[in-house]
Amino acid sequence: MIIGSVKELGQYKIKISSALRKSDNIKEILLGVGYDEETAEDDLKEYIINHLYDDDVITETKTYILFDVDMDNMRPNTKDCNVFMKFICHKSILDNYRKDGYYGNRADILTQIVEEIMTDEEIEEKFGIGDIQFRKVGIYDTKTMYGRIAKLSVPNFR
Repeated sequence: MIIGSVKELGQYKIKISSALRKSDNIKEILLGVGYDEETAEDDLKEYIINHLYDDDVITETKTYILFDVDMDNMRPNTKDCNVFMKFICHKSILDNYRKDGYYGNRADILTQIVEEIMTDEEIEEKFGIGDIQFRKVGIYDTKTMYGRIAKLSVPNFR
């Protein structure tokens, strides 16, 4: 094992969370139109969660982003990072959100917004040498929640 790797996982999660919280589109879809800009940063902590466990965390009829990271191919100077994300919302609000330029239901739109954020060149530079790529986008479906599950890869993370 390469020393410092576990610490880097936590640092990477902070960078992801920060990038998401800066987006006005994320604030709007998670907090609602007319959100309070002064409290938005704190309010988003309830809806942008840096782990994938959702059974006891999801308690409101809202929209959530859950994510976690792992690392592969760990070498002394670089490693490959994978980001696993869930974009989920309560089924009762799945079809009541629209945004110009985006398509599908609330979970689809949220997935598109996050893809734009994570693949923005300015954001990518903070995460590694290689481009961030959405490798897989699947379906998340439970009795009350619906959404998307995505796997992103960041080759040559440093």
